[in-house]
Amino acid sequence: MEEDTDADRALAHLIERGHTEGAFDPALDVDWIVQTLWSLLYVAWQRGRTGGTKHEALTLCLRTLRKAVAPGA
Repeated sequence: MEEDTDADRALAHLIERGHTEGAFDPALDVDWIVQTLWSLLYVAWQRGRTGGTKHEALTLCLRTLRKAVAPGA
């Protein structure tokens, strides 16, 4: 069984704070948002390897994440 790292706990805390402040859709739990973030990071990495620029990949990743986890999205 894999244990959470300090970074995992810090990310979970950040997401919980986002829920509290209304920045994240409350219907999306912490684990779902974390898994979505990791999925998007993988896609951004792939995009950078297959012809897109790193800047473009990062921009698309962040835009998609913001839209995916926003309240009322």
